[in-house]
Amino acid sequence: VLGDCEKSNIDADGQVLHTYYRQVASARPCMAVNPGFVKQLEIFRQMKSIQVQVQKRNNTPVLSKAHAIFRCYRASAEFHEMGTISKTFPLLMDHAKKFFVCKKCNSCLFSDRNVLEDWSEEELDALPKSDYWISSAGGKKYLGMEGSTSSIPNLAFQNALNSRNVLKVEPIDWMLRIMRGICTHIQSRGILLCPKCDQKIGYWDWCLGRAEPTSSIIVSKSRIECRLNC
Repeated sequence: VLGDCEKSNIDADGQVLHTYYRQVASARPCMAVNPGFVKQLEIFRQMKSIQVQVQKRNNTPVLSKAHAIFRCYRASAEFHEMGTISKTFPLLMDHAKKFFVCKKCNSCLFSDRNVLEDWSEEELDALPKSDYWISSAGGKKYLGMEGSTSSIPNLAFQNALNSRNVLKVEPIDWMLRIMRGICTHIQSRGILLCPKCDQKIGYWDWCLGRAEPTSSIIVSKSRIECRLNC
């Protein structure tokens, strides 16, 4: 019910989400809504808000970072359910203010529209929460997953992620060939290479990113250069 209300009544400042959340919670105090679902509702709100603003200007819809986060969530869910990723984002430079190239060969890799941003503490605090859910068995399990890793450690990926010297990126078309390697199916983890010169530029790990899909693909800042899209 909460999801249907939110998707059909998405406003610009997010008050509809809080309004319906309070209405449902008042009728059912034991309501247990996990933060992952609430995050997805907030992503839908941001996407809808951007689309409405663009439509008012009668322009071609501008792809936003909210759209990129949604596509990353979708790719992660498909991988864990089907073992494949069927939809990725093409390398497009329209409406992008910046783009990133490989330092070694100058090959264009992605734009600023494909870079994913972490949720800030202010954004997380602004989302409605279920105290009942947090203290439930499901809530404790979910909170434990946020900092968990897969059964097989991926120290190189984890160390790079913890260094904060990386950019988190959504799946781009050219990455699928790298992720498949010599296999016919997507590998769960590996080293991300430049599609032109094969220089190591980062890592991917769909298992470690399960609790937070936006951390599935990381690119080292020291291996790329940022340029203005003139």
